[in-house]
Amino acid sequence: MKIKGILEGGKIVVSDKKGMHSLHGKGFGELKKEKLILCPVEGAFLVWKKRLEVSCEGEKLDFLSLYNLACSMDNKFSSKYEVFVDLKERGYRVKCEENCFRICLKNTGKECPVFVYEEREDFLMKDILGFIEDSKGEIALALVDEDMEVTYYIISRIHPEGTEKREFEKIKGRMIDNFVYVENKKIFEEGFFGVPFASGVILAPIEALYLGEKGFLEISRNGKAVSMEEIFEMFENLSTERYRIYRDLRDKGLVVRTGFKFGSLFRVYKGNPHSKHSDYLMDVIEKNFKSTWSEVSGKIRLARSVKKTYVFAVAEPEKIEYISFSRFLP
Repeated sequence: MKIKGILEGGKIVVSDKKGMHSLHGKGFGELKKEKLILCPVEGAFLVWKKRLEVSCEGEKLDFLSLYNLACSMDNKFSSKYEVFVDLKERGYRVKCEENCFRICLKNTGKECPVFVYEEREDFLMKDILGFIEDSKGEIALALVDEDMEVTYYIISRIHPEGTEKREFEKIKGRMIDNFVYVENKKIFEEGFFGVPFASGVILAPIEALYLGEKGFLEISRNGKAVSMEEIFEMFENLSTERYRIYRDLRDKGLVVRTGFKFGSLFRVYKGNPHSKHSDYLMDVIEKNFKSTWSEVSGKIRLARSVKKTYVFAVAEPEKIEYISFSRFLP
């Protein structure tokens, strides 16, 4: 005999004691005042599985009727339902919350919220940061595309650290076009700055600025010393936020090179770049950054294909947040 429920106020209420305890024991719904309250996705799933019979205003609802009614109440219901069914079929107990699902990850046993997005929705970094802050840990996103297929991402705040904190004796460099040339090759061989050029090393503007600010480099142009303020003025395309992130990463012992060939701003190494591949592909953004999920998804997929982690460096006035994005199979 099927368990019976009534659709009331956007929820499905089960009053039968035996039925409600049976369902709750299997991870469905929330017990309140001797009743079991099911969210619409749980109700639709149980109706589909022929374990529940739902009525509304005295009329019995079949699966499609309940599904369509739920879609009229929530324009993301179809995507939420696909994610719920997918997680259940993967063996998860799925708890419905107001704006997400909650599962325990199989690989870690940690509880994790799962937020549902649709392919055509905007990617808003401030929303992601809010989810991470509220959950106080990593979160999962379930992205539903137009073929109703689900792709999962794990997103977390990370604190990157490297092993390449170095100090150097002050060296001299001179401006050549938009670069700085130095004769001392140690800056490349031991500090991993610049690239070999002629008999010395040529430094990118961002590297020259960092080394100058740290007191390791004295720069001249036409035989005259150049101040840090003048260097910033000369390198007009060097944004303040880009340099701020670069400096923070270098101060943490990480080696930072251009990520152009991977379609990102930086590629970042935890250790010696002459003996290992980079660990992160990174872009610098602000908290209000907006993009499309197709663009972000492409960056995450590319990073995974070359065995790196994709990271957004979020530059806020008072702090820098590093947020990693990785695909995963639940």
